[in-house]
Amino acid sequence: MTPETSLAGTSRTRWLDIWQLAPYSLVILACLTLKPFWLDEVIQLVGTTSRSWRPLMHWIVFNPGATPLGYLTQWPFILVGGPTPLAARLPSALFSIACCWLVYRICRQLELPRRVTIVSTVIFMILPSQFRYAMEARPYSQALCLGALSMMTFIQVTEKHTPLRVCLHVAATVAALYTQPYAVLSSCGLNLWMAASSLRRRAWDRVMIAGLSLVLPLALFLPWYLFVRQSWKAELQITNLPKPHWGFALAQDAVKGISGGSFVCSAALIALVIAAFWRGSTPGRAMLLSAVLFVIGGALAGDFAMDYFFASRQIIFAIPAISILAALGLWNIFDQNKTGAFLAAGVLLIASLLNDVTYQLNSKEDWPAAAQALARAANDGYCLQTIGDIGEIGLYAVFVPDLRDRMCLVQARLPKVALVSNSYTKAEDLRAAVHELREAGFVTVRALSVGGTTVSLEQRRGAD
Repeated sequence: MTPETSLAGTSRTRWLDIWQLAPYSLVILACLTLKPFWLDEVIQLVGTTSRSWRPLMHWIVFNPGATPLGYLTQWPFILVGGPTPLAARLPSALFSIACCWLVYRICRQLELPRRVTIVSTVIFMILPSQFRYAMEARPYSQALCLGALSMMTFIQVTEKHTPLRVCLHVAATVAALYTQPYAVLSSCGLNLWMAASSLRRRAWDRVMIAGLSLVLPLALFLPWYLFVRQSWKAELQITNLPKPHWGFALAQDAVKGISGGSFVCSAALIALVIAAFWRGSTPGRAMLLSAVLFVIGGALAGDFAMDYFFASRQIIFAIPAISILAALGLWNIFDQNKTGAFLAAGVLLIASLLNDVTYQLNSKEDWPAAAQALARAANDGYCLQTIGDIGEIGLYAVFVPDLRDRMCLVQARLPKVALVSNSYTKAEDLRAAVHELREAGFVTVRALSVGGTTVSLEQRRGAD
């Protein structure tokens, strides 16, 4: 075989691998409109449905943990397509598809066998955490993609640390950081690994590059943090979100969060990652493990520092490294026990797909449908009264803007009130609102539930 023939065969093989993204892309795009919006997506749309950038930036500033890039990416899609599932979720889908390609490229740069490369990409595609946010109108898929880009450029720096490569790595890390702050954790883990391994070899130039790659992104993010920290702190106090607590419940959440699915799914994934270290000296294992551990530990430490609750999406940025390690572990098992490898792969595949399908089919919220129900009540002469922070009319006005003008005025003795509550309304707040209406002489005419929202039609006694 001539070198030219070998090169052509390698090129065809790589194109064949990349074209395996096509089925995944079709599935993702087909599922974008399958599930109605849920609360977090609607909260983001409150900002990105702004018609100009000033109210959008004001909304981002007062949204705890928000950074501009993820919202600014979605904004033009909403301006063109409106607050529809396709327009709002399309950026996430495109970034997810791009991230699959980046995982593939990372494996190629690590010079992993083709079989490991393919399995790594497939594991990344099916893991519930990644699959979910590929179809949500949130910034996490974008941040994950930029985090993977930061990892790819980091590997390029380790191969040959030219100024251009270092600048590209820093730029990718800053972009990830300005999309979601915890996205920087993977880069931190990678650079700390390079610094530690270079110190042992007294490679001072690599230590300096690792230090710069750590410090520069954080320094470039510092102005934004100083600008918004008081707003974040004030908003956290107002919203009264759950606080983190060390204990078994947090450990459970963290274990499930590794895959974003069930305990079975996470257990299979963790077992494969452990198997990656059984034998051999595959390049990059320690580096990838450093990224994984720093993401998980950093997210938990950040939550306690900010007094913020833990959520599995905070450790989604470990998924690229976890996928590669799991693939390495699977093939380690396969070389020793083919039956065990098929069993491990089957458990992970089935558990992941079950979680993926279940999440897409199970929906308790439908905010656009609820907004239409409120509009019908308003057209029947009822003013709208919401309850608590989550009951803000702005969540429904994303889909029916005129609802803002149909709110009840406290001073008026209105004969008809539509009391609006939802699955996030606190029971004590609902009881207080109902009691106030009863004291004012209102009785329930009818109650209806639509998409997780309950509209109680109240009428004053003696009113026509």
